[in-house]
This record gives sequence, C-alpha cells and structure tokens, in this order.
Amino acid sequence: MGLIRLYLAISVLIFHYPLTTESLRFVNSLFLDSQIAINMFFLMSGFYISLGLNNRYRDPSQNSTFYIGRLLRLWPAYLISLLFLIPTGKLQAVAHWILELPAALKYLAIFSNATMIGNDLLVHLSVIDGRTIFSEYGIDPHHNGSSYILNFPSWSLSVEVMFYILAPFIVRSLRTSLIVLSMSIIACLYVKFINPDLVTRFRVDLFYSNLFIYFGLGMLGYRLSQCAKSRTLPEAIKYLVPAYLLSFIALPNNYGWLYVTLSLAIPTLFELTKSNKFDKFFGDLSYPIYILHMPIALLIVWALDLQYAPAVSLFFAVTLASAMVVLFIERPIDRFRYRFFKIQ
Repeated sequence: MGLIRLYLAISVLIFHYPLTTESLRFVNSLFLDSQIAINMFFLMSGFYISLGLNNRYRDPSQNSTFYIGRLLRLWPAYLISLLFLIPTGKLQAVAHWILELPAALKYLAIFSNATMIGNDLLVHLSVIDGRTIFSEYGIDPHHNGSSYILNFPSWSLSVEVMFYILAPFIVRSLRTSLIVLSMSIIACLYVKFINPDLVTRFRVDLFYSNLFIYFGLGMLGYRLSQCAKSRTLPEAIKYLVPAYLLSFIALPNNYGWLYVTLSLAIPTLFELTKSNKFDKFFGDLSYPIYILHMPIALLIVWALDLQYAPAVSLFFAVTLASAMVVLFIERPIDRFRYRFFKIQ
C-alpha cells in the first residue's frame, strides 16, 4: 500500500502548493483535497496499528515497546522539519510570540511543538486582548492559535498520537473496537442529520469524536482480513455489514464511498504489497514528504528570495530530502529498534 500512501502525501503537498504552469495545471485535479487525504491516512493507521497490536505487540506488557516504536517513527523526521525552519527565522519568530502568550496557552504551545501532542488543540484556540478564548480555525476571522504551530501539518500527527495512546486499550478487542467506532458514528450522525448548523460554528471535522470514524474503518478492515483468514466471514457479516453501512451513512462528505472502499480493499492490498521492497520504500517516503514539505517550501522562499515556492522544484527538493531521511535516519533507527527490542 506504499504507493497509495505516497499518493496521499503528494496530494497534501499539491493542495498546499498547486501547480500554476498552464501546461501542468491539469495535474492538480489528479490529486485529492488535503483533508480527504489526511482522513485516508487515519484510516490506514487504524489498519496498521490494529495489525501491529494484534500480531507483533499482542501482550499488554509490550505496550511500552509499542509506544517507543511510534515515538521513534514520528519524532526524528518532525525534529528535522523544525531544523529546516531555523535559517528562515520562523522558529525564532514563533518562539518569541509563544513566550508572550498567557501562561496556560504558552505552556501548551511549548509542549505541543516539542512533542506534537496537543498541536491540534491550537486550531481551536486564540489569544484576544491577552485572554485565551475558544476560536475555530477557518471559521473565526480573528483566529490566531494555529499561527503558534511551528509546522502546521503536525496538527494531524497530534491526532495520530492520541490514537496511538488509546489504541492498545481498544484495538485488541473486537467488542471495544466496535463500541468506540459506534460512539464516533453517533457523533457524526448527530452533526450530519440532527444538528447540521454545528458546522457553521465549530470545526467538528477536527474533533476527536468525528475523526475516530476513519481510524475505526481501518480497524474494521483489519477485522475483515482476520475473518477472511479464519474462514469466519459469513458469521462476521452480522456485525461487519451494519458497521460499514452506518459508517457510510455517517461520513460527513460525499466521499464516504471512497473511505469504505479503501477499508474493504485494505486486506487484499496489504497482502499483495507487504513483501514488495519498492512499494515499502514508496510508503516510507510518505511521512517525510508530509511533514517536510512546508518547512522546505519556506526554506526555498527564504534562500531564493521568492514570494512562493515553485511547485515542481519544491516537489523534487522534498522528495530528495525525504529519501535521505528514510535511508540515513529512519531505517538505521528501525534496525536499532528491531535489534534492541527483539521485535519479530
């Protein structure tokens, strides 16, 4: 599934930095809206984390090993993304702004930018007249909380990390998985059919309650694969079909079919690609591309004294930097992790 993950990461890059050259502008339409791409990343995470915790980290005593593995997977590339900001002056400027914030928000901004945990909360907050208030990114014209996020795409990593923290207590149990998914379905149904006016006042699409449906669909995909392997699929229909049907109805946009299709296809796609080294490498590129593209764009603008980073040049620069991160940072860390923790 590496090619799909790479496509999703490029979709986010193209959404933020679309091609403007007349002969290449059509390429923009070949990629997804960034929020749809991010939701699909969440869905795939639901599958992969369910797979890992039910196979590689089956015993609860291995939870700490799982957490360390997730930290070593996400944090090095994120740290590099912050280092790219130093020459541009953005890191220093944002740090200066943060130090002038009210105490609670200042500590949240420092902690979340250092760890990624809590960055998503800053899209719901602002500072007005020295007071921290609830203020939605993209809705409130006076919103400024997101400007304290050093690398904006990291808001979604905060959501990922929250899922990782909870996952060992959810995904090992089919019953718990279905209960938590049902709670998210209810939240989405409430917004979609009972109180749709909420979307004009709140970014409910960025609330955990509404985002978990995507992780839940990934978890369903894992359960589907297990049922197929154990030949219990006919028996599992009684809970799989209602879960998929309700998820499809509850999904908040016109792309419900896309999420459900991906969830249904994941078991087959995984089996077809899990041993393909090229596909794995393409998949490994997706995270660095996602987290590095904005800092590198700022670096290009700063270095070349441009108003905007040229999309084609940015794509090649980000891809090259991402390949270097994968080959010389992430893979050595993975080898160390697998040897140190004796992961099979």
